[in-house]
Amino acid sequence: MVRGVRRSVGAAILALALMGSGAAAYADAAGVASWGGLTVNIKGQAVGIPGGTLYHEIKGKGKVINYTWANTAQFASGPICLWRIDFTFKSGGSVYSRSKGAHHSQCNWGNSAHRESGSRRQAARDGQACAQLYIDGRSKTEQCHWVYG
Repeated sequence: MVRGVRRSVGAAILALALMGSGAAAYADAAGVASWGGLTVNIKGQAVGIPGGTLYHEIKGKGKVINYTWANTAQFASGPICLWRIDFTFKSGGSVYSRSKGAHHSQCNWGNSAHRESGSRRQAARDGQACAQLYIDGRSKTEQCHWVYG
């Protein structure tokens, strides 16, 4: 009797796992990447202060991104000048699609450098959806989220 119950429970768990594995889930994600900075000593403890951060958020389902947003915050780096933020799709470590952001010639302090897009974009393959910050023509940092489906 116990052996039959175990088999039934095991079969039910396997069936549920197989039914749930095919559909892409709604997936919103947010993350932060930092760059530069300095270390200060507070009561004998070394504390790192980032030069700045890049916050990146996506909303969508599977490989479809319905909304993406990125914002910088500067702490120890001073203003950022001559900047842009690109949205990219990567697979196997290589960028295969890039939405190039507008080039901003002014300098921004605080967390005023941002970009957002409500345009629907779809990744061609499983991989990463990223925001990449460029300052003075050079990549400063990037923040990525895994997308698949």
